[in-house]
Amino acid sequence: MTRVPVSLPEVRDSAARVRPDSRRVQGRRILVVDSYELSRKITLEMLSRYDIHIEAVKSAGEALTALRQAFDASVPYDAMILDGFVPDMDSDLLCKQIHGNAQWGTLRILILSSNPQRGDAEHFRQAGADGFLSKSLRETYLIPMLNQLFSDQETHERRFLTRFSLQTLSEPDTRPTELPCGRMRVLLVEDNPVNRTLTRRLLERLGCDVMTANDGEAAAALWQWHPFDLIFMDCLMPRVDGFEATRRLRQWEHEQNRSPVPVVALTASAMEEDEERCREAGMDSFVAKPVNLEMLRAVLEQYCQATATS
Repeated sequence: MTRVPVSLPEVRDSAARVRPDSRRVQGRRILVVDSYELSRKITLEMLSRYDIHIEAVKSAGEALTALRQAFDASVPYDAMILDGFVPDMDSDLLCKQIHGNAQWGTLRILILSSNPQRGDAEHFRQAGADGFLSKSLRETYLIPMLNQLFSDQETHERRFLTRFSLQTLSEPDTRPTELPCGRMRVLLVEDNPVNRTLTRRLLERLGCDVMTANDGEAAAALWQWHPFDLIFMDCLMPRVDGFEATRRLRQWEHEQNRSPVPVVALTASAMEEDEERCREAGMDSFVAKPVNLEMLRAVLEQYCQATATS
């Protein structure tokens, strides 16, 4: 079996990153199963911020071998983070095989999906998985979801978690509409007028001061004259798309000796190739359309702390 060495990508250290409750995650043993190198590295980088023993493999066959070896050595894994697609076996069949083995009865399985479709979460629940999460949301929800899975494990509970059920468990209807850090200055770059209006209204509900642009050229004219805490950037636009606009922004910041403004990509597709292209252009993270209030709040809160202390 070929184990994948944990070499991590360089990721910009953001003071805005809010560290979630990770008390039950510390000291755990987690196996990451993902055949796509960049996606695997991103997950490993997120986990490496915590006191976790991590191993990574690229296929279902390697995962089963790793599980057996760990059990035989009396150091079983506590959880497996499984890509929704692995090349040598359907991921749902792998879940069923693991779920049917009594040796791995306490193992919790979290599915990470590149392009979640309606019904996917229920499909994996029936296959024996314990949680389901879109890869585009792992920056916000990965550690909280693992923490809840281990909390349930300690009390011998088994319930299926998604980001929606996690919010219900952790934030019961008492959350204020506006952000805890107060108003944020946001630039929204979106060429579709309907999406632009809807997203702007949601951001304003969260207490943001929003300026809008319909393409990358218009956005450049705004960021050169107005300070922003965060930029939401549509990827596909006429004239100057979001990728080129972000490259121009990073170049301008470098030339003007400005601090980098976080850029969050808005994309209609959450494929691995999109994530790689976003990062290569200088974007910090991305969310899949259509957006909603809680999705935007989750993204904003990643950068909220720095705004409050600036």
